[in-house]
Amino acid sequence: MESYKAFNRSIYHLHQELEFAVPFENTFDVCDRFLGLYERMYREERLPYTILEVRFTPEGHDRTLIGPGRERRSTWVDLLTNDTHGFERYFAAAEVLMREVDARPHPGKFNETFGHADLMRMHGAHFVKFLELRRRHDPDLKFANAFTRRMFGDT
Repeated sequence: MESYKAFNRSIYHLHQELEFAVPFENTFDVCDRFLGLYERMYREERLPYTILEVRFTPEGHDRTLIGPGRERRSTWVDLLTNDTHGFERYFAAAEVLMREVDARPHPGKFNETFGHADLMRMHGAHFVKFLELRRRHDPDLKFANAFTRRMFGDT
């Protein structure tokens, strides 16, 4: 099914999203681990709800340099949680777990601990090319901010 037909939900409440892609073959293990993390933390802290949305993309995505699903069949996991009750602690623990499961974060969603070194490890030569294009098209870093400096460095 096309995603706009399958995922046509509206979320009206305040929420945060942490989204990442993992190798498809790890789907069940990754989902079990993130659900387990939520269940353990739910006992300790008030987290009224979370949605674990799971989607898939085929291999062969090579049109993005630093996209989470680049060059591998991927499972996309989107953790959506209430913006008002302790999501920061849950997402911090989720980002630790992401590093253990070969997850690549979606840079446009919640992302507090991943940075330049992580992107270099995940994307290697593709990240180098991205940085070269960034230098060429924004040599004065006119579009830089604290987030892009953490993710892409100062040059």
